[in-house]
Amino acid sequence: MKELVLAFLDITSEALEDNWLNKAAASIVAPNCNRTRNGKKAPNVHVEIWFRDTATDGYSCSICFGKKVHWHKKSFSRVWSFRSIHCNESTYSKIKSWCMMQRDCSFNHLGFFGMGLGLRISGSWCTFFGYKPRYFCSELVCKALMHGEILVKRNTVIHPEELFNLIAPISSVTTIKYKNYDKMSY
Repeated sequence: MKELVLAFLDITSEALEDNWLNKAAASIVAPNCNRTRNGKKAPNVHVEIWFRDTATDGYSCSICFGKKVHWHKKSFSRVWSFRSIHCNESTYSKIKSWCMMQRDCSFNHLGFFGMGLGLRISGSWCTFFGYKPRYFCSELVCKALMHGEILVKRNTVIHPEELFNLIAPISSVTTIKYKNYDKMSY
């Protein structure tokens, strides 16, 4: 079995910039968010998919506002929340290769801002004109999980908090910290 790790940042994370975009992303779902931090609602506003090849090593795939889809070696800190999805080698490879092929795709501005208006505009609209698809973070990760048949076919234009709640039943809480169980005794 291989492990896919979804890494989420909530609005209270010190890893996020304090800007109007992150606050706007949080306000879209804050009324429906049931998790709190320091007594306040703390919805997730960013997600990345991490292909953990070893205990501490792997490649991350995601996209940030106004940037391109990235695929690079990354290490995560404890300010992230992690969910593991265990899958077979074939599914893992399928998702990994799909993510690698999305490198340098642009940000889906239309879908990102449309969500604030209640619209679900997929970044695939530009493929009708011969361009690469566009994504925002949770749209990219959702599409990757659908490509690997971990999620059933659905609208991929979802908020990171929505994705967190969607994968909760099929994933487990995890950590990036390596545990040396061989040396434990009872």
